[in-house]
Parts: sequence; C-alpha cells; structure tokens
Amino acid sequence: MQKTVFIIGRQRSGTTVLRELFMKYGAFNADEAFHGDITRPHRFYGYLARRVAEEPRLVNTAHHGWLFREYLQELHRLAEGSPVVIDLKYFALNAIPPEGPFTGQVPYLVRFMEETRPPVFHIIRRNKLRMHISEEMARKTGKWSARHAGDMPPEKGRVTIDPVQTVLRIRTMIEDDRAVKLMFANVPNRREFIYETMFRPDGSFAPFVTAGAGQVLERADLDATPSNMRMNPEPVSALVENHDALAESVRAAGYGWMLD
Repeated sequence: MQKTVFIIGRQRSGTTVLRELFMKYGAFNADEAFHGDITRPHRFYGYLARRVAEEPRLVNTAHHGWLFREYLQELHRLAEGSPVVIDLKYFALNAIPPEGPFTGQVPYLVRFMEETRPPVFHIIRRNKLRMHISEEMARKTGKWSARHAGDMPPEKGRVTIDPVQTVLRIRTMIEDDRAVKLMFANVPNRREFIYETMFRPDGSFAPFVTAGAGQVLERADLDATPSNMRMNPEPVSALVENHDALAESVRAAGYGWMLD
C-alpha cells in the first residue's frame, strides 16, 4: 500500500531530524518538497518545471492540484513500495490554490490531507527565540544541518540580532502556530510533537517519537539515536553578540523564559 508521510513545521523546528529518522528505515526522501531550489531531486517545483517544459499551459496554477497528485504518483513509483516522506514548511501550505469557490476554502494541500488521510506529524518548537537565533546562525555560517562533528562550522562566532524585530518575529511565529493548528483541525491521523519534549536528556529520541514513527513504518525496533547533531546547544548568551539588549527587550515582552 502506498503511504505518504507529511512532516509539517517551520524552518529550524525539527522537521529534518524526524524526516531523517524515517529515511534511516527506508522511507523515500522527497526533501522539502516546495523549496525553490530545484537542483535537488524529487522536489515538486523541479517536477513542475519539467512538466511545464513539456506543456507550457501547465504554468497556470489551476493545474497544480492534479499535478501534485501526479507528482506523488511519480515519487511512489521511485519509492518502490517504501513510504514517501515529505517535509512541508508553513510557507508552502498555500503553494497550491484551493479548488472551487474561495469562501471558506482551506489550502489545497490541507484539503488533500483531509481527504487522503496520510500520517501527518506537526512539529511545534515553543522557544521561538531559539528558532530565530538558529536561523540567523545558519544564514551566517551557511550550515543548516550536521550529521557529524566535522560537518559543524569550525568557528561560528556570534550573531547580532535586532531586539525589537526579534520580539515582533516571536509574536508572528506564535500566531502562525495558532493559525496552522486551526487549519489542521479536520485533518485525521495528525500527531502534534512539541520539539522541546522530543528528546531525552542524553539527546536520544523520546519514546513517543520512535513509537509514532514506528507505527507508520510498521516496526518497533527503531534506533532512538538521531542522525543529526544539535547545531546550537550553547546558552543564548554565548550565541548572541548583543545579548544584554536582546534580553531586556525579550523580558519586557513577556518571553524571558526563552532566554534559558
């Protein structure tokens, strides 16, 4: 039976480490399916570019819903019976317009999940400050993930981030989580994982993570050791150059706990 697994979350929320767990046990990696870099294989826009080259009329977004289904069929052909795992970031949820009247419509991809009932893992990282710092650090170093110590940036230094804009970004990310949860209210087979509870103190996956993935993979012997290393385990004070100014702004906004 063909099985598509959707992992939903923001950038730096933990979607990659969960996707890698599925890949370790044979799942076919569709990567961040709606990422704009089409040089990576198996992404939707790469598939779309090839189809548009064949039929230019398909550039019209009215065709993208059925093209997505066609794209999934292609992925499952390549997967040869293994589950296909798709990393879907928040920004991509509106990538394909809804079909029919706009009033009351949910995004096409959300409706697709409602109708086809695939396993959906929604990861929420509560510490939005950590997410923001992690993203800024990745932009600075060019390193977004690491499997081994040798993959880590040799000297990442610190980042300087605007205190006022950071608070605004935190508020926006919190509102985005709320909006997506409402959007997924009618999606069956959805599991919500809180990033901060996904790991034991020793860094291994918590039992509910391996149990959830194991249920989809139909096996109970999953290794709890993540394939990816934590990129920024240091205290916030060691990661941010203007820590004092940032801390003052974050505390004043009621998010002081995110500095821990």
